[in-house]
Amino acid sequence: MLPSGALPNKFTFTFLLEASIHGFSSSLSCLHAHLILLGLHRHPFLRSSLISTYAHHRQISIVDHLFRQETSNDTVLHTALVSACARCGLLESTRKVFDEMPQRNPVSWAVLLSAYSGSTRDVEALGVFRRMLIESVECTKAALVYALSSAARLGALMHGQRAHLLIVLSGMSVPSPALWSSLLGMYAKCGLVDDARKVFDRMPQRDQPAWTAMISALAGLLLMDVVLRDLISLVKCWNLGSSLTV
Repeated sequence: MLPSGALPNKFTFTFLLEASIHGFSSSLSCLHAHLILLGLHRHPFLRSSLISTYAHHRQISIVDHLFRQETSNDTVLHTALVSACARCGLLESTRKVFDEMPQRNPVSWAVLLSAYSGSTRDVEALGVFRRMLIESVECTKAALVYALSSAARLGALMHGQRAHLLIVLSGMSVPSPALWSSLLGMYAKCGLVDDARKVFDRMPQRDQPAWTAMISALAGLLLMDVVLRDLISLVKCWNLGSSLTV
């Protein structure tokens, strides 16, 4: 492209930065240099993409440098930094950047919640979820999945039921498979097998994690006749055949 005299624009670099996530950090440095040469490095979206890509390669010092060069209060850029810190496992920095954001959006809240839940710091994750409810923040599907996961690990039924209520009130008539499975797993881990079964029966498609969660919940109550019936259904559904051994 460059030898032909055609100059890349912001859309070109958007795809190139996305591709460099799966490449080497040396190619990212080259792209960054071209952005500076073409004067595109100040574009908010490209700058947030740079931050996210450097974070993927765990070059947090460059991430910090890029952010400190920024003087605007762009929410997307701040969210990119929160996500970068979370991806690098820097939970305290993640929280610090989040708390210092002049404005927060549902994505930045979801990133903070996922950072805590993904690190099994479930008490803090549910604390973030509770704040989202208090401040009437819209819960994304990702936020609900992580809230349900933390509620399941802690056996925090009340938080799980609040998440379920949000799913209903938000009109998510067709939740994502991950959301279905998280909801099922939460009820199963909290010992409400009947509610878990209701979720399971309503699922339009049942993947292996859903079957596993349902069978584990039933087995926990020693309902072996139901377990065997569902296990036979699982074998037929996934064509597992002789790959299963007893």
